[in-house]
Order: sequence, then C-alpha cells, then structure tokens
Amino acid sequence: METETKKNVHPAAELIKNIRQLRSDINNRRIPDSDERMGAIREVFRLEAALDNCTVKLQGVGRVEAKPAGAFKVGESMMWNTGATSKVIEILEEKSTDKFINFKVECADLYGNWANSQIYERRLKKTRLVAIG
Repeated sequence: METETKKNVHPAAELIKNIRQLRSDINNRRIPDSDERMGAIREVFRLEAALDNCTVKLQGVGRVEAKPAGAFKVGESMMWNTGATSKVIEILEEKSTDKFINFKVECADLYGNWANSQIYERRLKKTRLVAIG
C-alpha cells in the first residue's frame, strides 16, 4: 500500500520536503561540525537545482509541477500566471519543427469559466517547462 502512495507523489514534493528538513537542521544547529554544515549547505543547493528542473514559479500561484512542452498530449491542461489554464485540443504537426511545437489550445476566461472559452494557437519551445494545470 505504501508503494502505491509513493508512486503518486511528484518528485518536487519530495525535494521540497528534503530541502526544508536540511534548512531546519542547519538553522537550528543540529549539525554541529562546520564541515558537515558546509556539506549540508551544498546538498541544499544541489536539491534546489534539481527542483528547478521539475517545477516553475508562477506569479500569484507559487511553485507548481512542470514538464517540457514537448511532453504534453491532447487533453492535458497547462497553467499560466495567476492560475489561468488552457487545455491542449490539438498538436499542429505541420507547423511544428525540431525545436518548437505548436498547439491549438482552449483557454478559459479570467474567472476560470470554460463556457466563454477562446481557442488559440500557441508556439512553444519543446524544452520549455510548462506548469501542469
């Protein structure tokens, strides 16, 4: 049962938990030796760098899980600043290149209402991290 729940935990959540624990240990002087403290500080920097590879920070939302734009499939949702969301309706293969991918997306209005949604084309670099909505 525990293995099933661990599968559902995003790697970012585990990284954040480890970073907070290490920072707490450093700040509360639970690591007395200066060499060990420096090692813990280096580990915090390493974990924060790993966190940057699987999350993005959105204005008005905070840190959220993310994946490269090239990994999105039809039907998945993307999230933008202030919590705006858009659904991938179609991947436009004829307009996509090696480095870029073109999507047809449906965007909810400012209040998250899908009844008044608009459809747009969006071009993103395949390696760009986009928040998962």
